[in-house]
Parts: sequence; C-alpha cells; structure tokens
Amino acid sequence: MVSAYLGNKFGRREIILIWFLLGGIAGTCFAFALHTAGQMSFWWAMYYFFTVGHTGAFIPYVMESFPTRSRGTGASFISFATWGGLLLAGLTSQFFASPFGVIIATFLWLGIGSWVAILFNLGTKRVKLGLEMEEIITRVLNDYNISKRFI
Repeated sequence: MVSAYLGNKFGRREIILIWFLLGGIAGTCFAFALHTAGQMSFWWAMYYFFTVGHTGAFIPYVMESFPTRSRGTGASFISFATWGGLLLAGLTSQFFASPFGVIIATFLWLGIGSWVAILFNLGTKRVKLGLEMEEIITRVLNDYNISKRFI
C-alpha cells in the first residue's frame, strides 16, 4: 500500500528500486545483527515490508509496461518468476546452508537476492508519471514498432 502510494507520486520503477535496496539492507541486518528475539522480529518485519511490499508498485508497473493484449501474459510471467524464485530458494537453501552456514546463506538469499532484483529492474524502462493507459500503450507500441492493429 505504501509503495503503491509513493509509486504513484514519485514513479513506480524508482520506488521498486528503493524498496529492494531497503529490503536487502534489512535482510543483511537479519543475517548479521541479531542478538535478541525483538531484533529478529524487527528485521524480519522490515525485510518483509520492503521485499514483499514492493508489489504495491510493481503490479501496476507491470500492467502499464505491457501492451494491452500481452498484459495478461506479462503479468502471468512475472507471477511465475516470483513463485519460481521462491521454489528455487526452497529447493536450494540446503545447498547454501551446508557449506556456508546459516548466517551466510541467509545473507545470500535475503541481502544479495534483493540486490540482484535491483540489477534486473535497472534494465526496465521508466514509465512517465501521470500518463493515461492509452498514452502508455501508444508509447510502448512506438518503442517497439508495433502496429495498433496487433493489440
């Protein structure tokens, strides 16, 4: 909800990048700065707030980044990528924890994983604030030389 509001105000792509950065910092603190149950709860809550909370800005960003007919396909691909990443984390976590230990494995998944998401998001285009959906679609079509008859 917070990322959705800020994304509408300052730009969805920018808020997504900031949320992943802050989530990675919180994940790093979760891995290395735990001494009490309260600290554990706080850093996990912060990690979860930012890394899962980015979806408030991310879902509308995805929807405005794909042309009309491919919007459902794009949203499905993003959903698959998210769940596929979670599945991959669950399947491979034992392979990270055994050789590196739980703390380093936690840092790799919560800290480094969030920052890798930033690198992927840096490759996306910024959508100008305040545009109507039709104008966004027209710009995407022009960017990729697609005729409107295909949408």
